[in-house]
Amino acid sequence: MCEMEQRRTHMDGQDRRELILDAAARLFAEYGYDHVTTKQLAKKSGCSEALLYRHFASKEEIYGALFEEFCRMSEEPSRIELIDGSALVSLKAFYYSIVLRNDMLPKEKLFRPCLFQAVQNRPSNSAAIAEAMRRGSDVLQDAVIPMIEFGIKQGEITSPKAPLALARLFWTITMGASTIRSINPDAWDRQPMQFEEFESIFSDN
Repeated sequence: MCEMEQRRTHMDGQDRRELILDAAARLFAEYGYDHVTTKQLAKKSGCSEALLYRHFASKEEIYGALFEEFCRMSEEPSRIELIDGSALVSLKAFYYSIVLRNDMLPKEKLFRPCLFQAVQNRPSNSAAIAEAMRRGSDVLQDAVIPMIEFGIKQGEITSPKAPLALARLFWTITMGASTIRSINPDAWDRQPMQFEEFESIFSDN
């Protein structure tokens, strides 16, 4: 038995639960909630279905645990710290803080990899997701748009696009990069998406 298998076999209940939730987040994000089976979840978690059911009564309960976590994360205040008086420097730092968040924060503040994508990849729960996001902090309105507007006033951001359009484009790129890094970290390590690769969206070129 390899070392990884030994660690998974002799794992306490909370660690096993976290491993199952990690596996579920990755699978739901990649394939969608409706297309993932408990057999796949067990295999990804390195345990049997019987052991999986000792921690969660159903796939629905696993999703519910992820959704509760999503709601808590959504309620965190959203802001972008102004760095060196520059909107672009600040947006760059914010981009990396999202994509590389789990490398930069203490354990109690980590995002579960793929959490947001996993929760949103269940169409039948779209109403509850929308309500949770409505109650939570609006990262575009509260953080990204104000920083873009600041950059426009300073003459640093010269794109003819409206601040909302720029914010949506920036956030789409950011969440896409975060998803790639979470689902396929090896591919990200080989070819990470640097801020400079899309910085031109903020210019009039």
